[in-house]
Parts: sequence; structure tokens; C-alpha cells
Amino acid sequence: MLGPPDLVPLTGPLAAVETIYRVPTGRIAYAHARIIHVMSGRTHIETAHGAHIALAGDTLVIGSGAWCAIQPNPWVRSWTIYVDEALLREHMRWAVPEDAPLTQGVPPSSWDGAPICLRLPPSVLLRLEPILRRMSVTNAAESHLAGARIMALFADAVVVVIPELLADIEPHRDPRRVDRVRRASPPLVRSEVRKAVSMFEEQLAHPWRVAEVASEVALSRSQLDRLFRRHLGLPPIRMLIELRLTEFTRLIEETGLTITEAARSVGWNDPRVATIRFQRRYGIPPSRYRKGN
Repeated sequence: MLGPPDLVPLTGPLAAVETIYRVPTGRIAYAHARIIHVMSGRTHIETAHGAHIALAGDTLVIGSGAWCAIQPNPWVRSWTIYVDEALLREHMRWAVPEDAPLTQGVPPSSWDGAPICLRLPPSVLLRLEPILRRMSVTNAAESHLAGARIMALFADAVVVVIPELLADIEPHRDPRRVDRVRRASPPLVRSEVRKAVSMFEEQLAHPWRVAEVASEVALSRSQLDRLFRRHLGLPPIRMLIELRLTEFTRLIEETGLTITEAARSVGWNDPRVATIRFQRRYGIPPSRYRKGN
């Protein structure tokens, strides 16, 4: 079955969606292939090929039309890339040559769509999440340029992940080159940014203002904005909107709250704001999504 409804922005062949689950889902299949990155928490992921225990750093690649069911234990946060399978195969054919020394996964030509389990270290997740966040706020249907941007971001994500799938075939690297690469890698998220995001998550309904957040973390407004863009890929208020939208989606999917109640619980006193945000992201209004579920 195809998921009723298919919670994917049906605006092109590629999208990234952040999800938080606190209750189990049913068995749902999608028209897209999926790359599920577990960012935090723990879950069982059931597929037609068996069950997988997934922790932070685990990645599951599932072909189009294949079902899976999420059983959080007790909760899980993940990013899912929904991608046209033909596009995924063509992209990976170029990214992973047939003779590549893989330590995880299978050569693209050998993949039959069955689930593939991969493992990524925390440092890779830190580099990957800002890319996925930028993908999630890019609507490929808005313009041809937007479509090019989301494709470029997907390519960036592949560049981050692929080295973790390959054997080290350069045992005698130039240490100066390694040091240059290390210095070029994105730094760990600053404590001020982590604190600000935690404040947002703990009080989503609070009417946050940039000046207030900056004061709480002892930064100027411009410093806060610059650090958010550098580490998370978004300015502070846009990040707050994304967190609200993720939680709003969970509430209408997992609880009996009305759309108005769910909107107010995340800080949108006008439910029309929530509806506009939701429809812009997923292509359908929340009321239709809830009926489909």
C-alpha cells in the first residue's frame, strides 16, 4: 500500500523531512525511496525483511514501494530523505563506482531495493543535519533555481556520507593534507547555539524574539544570527518555525488535539498560520492529512 497520505512534499523528486515519533506507526510504503537517518532516541524499524533496532547514527535505505513500521522506544527523532528511486540510483552510480572498496552497503547496480543498514559517526551527523535542514526549507516547485539548489544540497549530503562507506585505501597520506581537511571541517555546534535551540524546544509556545534569545545566551543579535546560519544553516526564528512545524505534525498525527489546539500548543495562536506552514511543506492541508491517517 502507499501511505495514506504520502507525507512527502509532492513538489518534485527530492525532499527532506524531520520527524519525531512517540507512538508506533502502522506499515506504510511510499512511492519514493527513503534514506532514514536516526539522529537521537531509539526505535525498532520493521520491514518485510525483518526488524532493525536503530539508534543515533543508524541509517536505513529503503526502496520505493517497500513498507516499514516505526516503533519508538520510547521516542525517536529522524531525518528522512525522500527521493525518486531512479534519481537515487543514477546519482549513486556516479558517487560509488562499481570497484569502490565498500565497507558498508552494496554497489548501486546490485541493490534490489531491500533495506540497507548503515552506521554513521556523530561527527558526520553534525555535518549532515544543517544540509538536511536547508533541504527541508527548499521547495523545489517554487522555481527551477530552487530545484537546482535542493539537488546541490543532496549532492553535499552524499559527499559527507560516502567516505564513511569506503575503506581507507590511502594508508600513507600526507599529514599536512589531513590537517588541512581537519581544519576545513565544520566546527562542533557552539554552546550558545545548543542552548538557544534547547530553549526553543522546551518552550515552543513562548513568543520568542531574537533580542530575548540573544540576551539569554549572552550574544548580540548579529552574533546569534551568524552562528545559527553557520552551524544550523538557518537564522534563529526560521529554526524556531521548523521546530514548531515538526512538533505540530507529530501532534496532529499522534494525538486527538484539534488543529487549533495543536497550533496553539506550539506557539501559533492563529491556526491559519499552522495550516499555511504545513501545506507549504507537505503539499496538503493538515485537515486532509489527518483524515488520511
